[in-house]
Amino acid sequence: MSSIPSTELGSFPGGNVILRLMCANTNPQMKARSQCPELGTLACANCQLVKYCSKECQKSHWGRHKVDCKSPYILPSWRPGWVQQNRAPTFMTGSHGPVQTSFGTSAGYLWGNVPAIDFLNLAHNEKQAAIDQDFKLCFAASGDIRNLIKTVNGLPEGYRGKCEILLNDINDIVVNRNLVALFALLDSGPSIEEAAELAIHLIYSCALTPRMETHLRRCIDKIYEDPGCDGFRNTSFNMRGKGKLTIRQNAGGIDLVHTMLNSTYPLATAVNGMHKTMLNSQRTDYVERFLCFLEPHHRLSAMRFRKSGVLAPFSLDLAHFTQPNRLLFAPDGSWMTHDNANPLFGWNVPDIYASGERAGAKPSDLYGCLFFHLKEQFMSFAQRVQDHGIHIVVAGFDARSICRAITKGLVAPFHKNCFDRIETSNVADYIGIPETLEDWAPLLRKDNKNSALIITSMNWIATQPDELERRPSPSELKRCAAMAAPKTRPTAADIGPYSVLSVRLYGLLGIFRDTEKQFRTYLRNAGQVEQAARKRGLRMRKAHRIHPKRFGVSLLTPDEVVPNPSKEELYNIFHVGGVECTIRFVEFEMIA
Repeated sequence: MSSIPSTELGSFPGGNVILRLMCANTNPQMKARSQCPELGTLACANCQLVKYCSKECQKSHWGRHKVDCKSPYILPSWRPGWVQQNRAPTFMTGSHGPVQTSFGTSAGYLWGNVPAIDFLNLAHNEKQAAIDQDFKLCFAASGDIRNLIKTVNGLPEGYRGKCEILLNDINDIVVNRNLVALFALLDSGPSIEEAAELAIHLIYSCALTPRMETHLRRCIDKIYEDPGCDGFRNTSFNMRGKGKLTIRQNAGGIDLVHTMLNSTYPLATAVNGMHKTMLNSQRTDYVERFLCFLEPHHRLSAMRFRKSGVLAPFSLDLAHFTQPNRLLFAPDGSWMTHDNANPLFGWNVPDIYASGERAGAKPSDLYGCLFFHLKEQFMSFAQRVQDHGIHIVVAGFDARSICRAITKGLVAPFHKNCFDRIETSNVADYIGIPETLEDWAPLLRKDNKNSALIITSMNWIATQPDELERRPSPSELKRCAAMAAPKTRPTAADIGPYSVLSVRLYGLLGIFRDTEKQFRTYLRNAGQVEQAARKRGLRMRKAHRIHPKRFGVSLLTPDEVVPNPSKEELYNIFHVGGVECTIRFVEFEMIA
């Protein structure tokens, strides 16, 4: 932990950081709603979501806690509204099962919808040689910073090389949110622990404490002090230790951000804007569809975050979060992402549980565990940037445009034949896989046998109407039924086409389908991808070394084409983690 004096940017009342899960008892009679400063050791036996330091604190807090502890969400008998009202849910259409639709305004995927990936994965690539190796990494359409964080944290302990990273996205709001979050996390002012908690809230919480909001404005003043020239910003900042952060963007890309940050709406307006999306009555069935896949305690944890909008342990009193986080709201106070956005979907769920356990939180407190996991990840990232002198270039351009600029030598320190990893996200869904290879293959480093270009395809299934219409086979149905079966004997409410059991069954159908043949057809129809790759000196890897070909299969079993998860793995990956089962990954490497 850094020895820098506290700047009171922590999440606990008074600005202290949260080292471990604290006692949930508060004193609402005091002006500052004082929260007990002792560690929580005694879990509430009923909800398992809060802990207390003593029986006395538990009794004192019961008057406030009983509303949550007696919530219908934690009852095994809870059923969605459409079941209770004996009607079809709004997301069911004909014979094709549940439809995935989104609701609300959108500035892009501000939180990401795929678990963070370490795109170095040194254990399967450079291995021990990585400790002295220089790396150049490219995130061509980054979305948020989760893959950057995960990848940097994959560098070996005692790393002695030089690491330079390009983090690019076309969306101005995404780019500036990333820039502000990284600056706040890597600025040498606060301690690393305080900066990590601040960054969590800047990225994921609808509200900030007054000190956080003041510090955010100081960061903004520093970041945008230089307006650039000729309509372009190219500014570098020396960060913690040896770290360096550079921004390259069109000056017009900051106009909306300035308008957002200079807005004056109060917290109540912001929360109301969030609730219009996250708790909209038109979307109740969609929210409850997500809940019906969750265990009772996780349902309550999920609804607590959906209502409060602050990512923190369940037991934390949030009364001191009094300022809107203007990085998540439009200038008029409207919420800037869809109602199905969920911070959990960007991180590995078992890792979340493990971080929570180390901090004293129960797995029941799902978002509390996520808070501690993010804090660990952000602190490790900041420490590595400080110690290893990592240089991060944040850019705000179309992926094809910045590719051409790099080829011409206009985006130092990057150039042709330089990147050890190129992660293109799902750019190929929009411009095509051959076009993506044509753009980025010349930039892949040729003298590193582990260099890789990774393409993600999220929309490929929409090009395969026969697969969308195909009825599941008897073996697929049997497997889904076994996985969807409730732990207890089904009741009358669990029978019927709109029952929870039926909705769960529909939700599992895509997971256990063998779509390998259909995906190969897609690759052929998308422009003879294998031939297109060879034309550019690349080949598709038969055995992946960065990430499995689809979620739920192992990197170690390349011939596995259908997920074979345990019930626990199924729950964590697809239900809590929200992974879309049709997403595919393709890795390309240089032909020797």
